[in-house]
Amino acid sequence: MAWVLGMDYQSTPPFLHDECQGSVPGGAGCGGLVRILRARAEERAEQTAYVFLDDGESRSRQFSYADLDGRARAIAARLQAMGLAGQRALLLYPPGLEYVEAFFGCLYAGVVAVPAYPPTRHHLSRLRAVVGDALPGLVMSTQALQQRLEISAPDEWQATPLPWIATDAIDLTGAADWREPVLMPSATAFLQYTSGSTGDPRGVVVTHGNLLANQELIRRAFRHTEASTVVGWLPLYHDMGLIGNLLQPLYVGATAVLMPPLAFLEKPVRWLRAISDYRARTSQTSPTSYASGGSPTRTNRGWSSATGPWPSTAPRPCAPPPWSASALPLLPADSAGRAFSRATAWPRPPCS
Repeated sequence: MAWVLGMDYQSTPPFLHDECQGSVPGGAGCGGLVRILRARAEERAEQTAYVFLDDGESRSRQFSYADLDGRARAIAARLQAMGLAGQRALLLYPPGLEYVEAFFGCLYAGVVAVPAYPPTRHHLSRLRAVVGDALPGLVMSTQALQQRLEISAPDEWQATPLPWIATDAIDLTGAADWREPVLMPSATAFLQYTSGSTGDPRGVVVTHGNLLANQELIRRAFRHTEASTVVGWLPLYHDMGLIGNLLQPLYVGATAVLMPPLAFLEKPVRWLRAISDYRARTSQTSPTSYASGGSPTRTNRGWSSATGPWPSTAPRPCAPPPWSASALPLLPADSAGRAFSRATAWPRPPCS
């Protein structure tokens, strides 16, 4: 069963089946998002795929579809050379585009990605449970984070030392050694773990077919096109941050503008300004961000809705509707009254 925006779809769409026939972007019935990214890299190589705002305001890094394809192939070639196809890789990354490269590197190699949050005092028990359940064969991270985590009590979250790969140290020339794997729709793409807030985290197996079905349903629900820029601050290991803010733009051939969660939490108006500056079509967020983003504080003044009226916002599924009562009246609007409205919020009916 695949869950999208509070709605469950128990049947597989007709364009996804193990014979790898049908019509999805890039002709990717077989090969999933790997075929789609490969097609994007060929057809619109120089188009900006991802932009990262490290401080929530200025561009710290961006890359095109061709850039991402090259990095993913280089990372995948290293994983394939290590004989890791079919195994699980724990992804521990700080906010940034290095995570995007690593996630697609896993898909390109036929390695099962296990997104997780780097160990902190708050997340330590969750990470320990994820590692114990997923049994990854290696850890993927950046050089800086690897050095820090190897020094700071690694035994607290892993029973047996695991091999590491610092993906930002992998030479791009290795991309030539990549061999495209056969990825059937029924093959596992990644493991998505629950937050563990009410018990031990539980893993959900997400197949390549699940991913395409999910992305196609989101595209139809939001009427996304290649012009549908997405702005987001949700963590990329989070299901909505990964599925909606990271993968959906690539699926439709659009651009994603991302920022660290901390940048939003420190100054929520950064999210609104990015929506305005980049003329976003959609942004996925949490219910509380509607109120915090529009609270009448000094740090939230000065936003103008250049996109107005803004097409759609997607709060977390089955949460209390954030656009009722106190939330929307607090959100700033320009002189023409262009900002958020009930008509632009998704899902519109309250979850039962």
